[in-house]
Amino acid sequence: MDTERFNHAIALRDSGQLEESLREIRELERSTTDPTEKASILLNESTCLTIMGRLGDARERLRRALELSSEEAIRAEAGFGEAVLHWHERKQDLALGELNQWLEKYGHLSGSADLRALYDSVQTKRGLLLKELARFQEALPVLEECTGFELGCHDREDVQYSLGVCYMKMGRLDDAKAEFVETVKAGSQALRVAWSHYF
Repeated sequence: MDTERFNHAIALRDSGQLEESLREIRELERSTTDPTEKASILLNESTCLTIMGRLGDARERLRRALELSSEEAIRAEAGFGEAVLHWHERKQDLALGELNQWLEKYGHLSGSADLRALYDSVQTKRGLLLKELARFQEALPVLEECTGFELGCHDREDVQYSLGVCYMKMGRLDDAKAEFVETVKAGSQALRVAWSHYF
């Protein structure tokens, strides 16, 4: 596989240039015959389609990836992708169930340099989901673990805000305030205005 082109496609996706990323990904898929490489490309195409809201197409790419490769890393990525699809479909209980199963099956991969970021993503989504489901006590240790991860700005803000909500719901108001203040410092102007009424 052309690693440079693959990384370029991911960079395009992460910068929001989804159509351009899809074009690159599809070219890469056509240019490789290796089943595991093709499965990896399909997983990234699924991620792109999920972001675009094309959930049926995204799920079909996951299915195709699993047909092509039985490697543990591919199965782990696909399991996470399925949970994210459930989340986008507003099926939080199903998404959380998938993520909990993922930890049972693949949690041991957290020590792998290649898959550490995937473990971090699973735990971040678990923490955010538990908060959404008002399971604040369960969410708290997961979200606290997430503060040690290398997260993008958006995920870090979500974790800080969710931690603040959990602390507030559990009566830890000083801790809640500290998280909200950090969220406001890093967040958008709209968020700053909203929270300025409280702190």
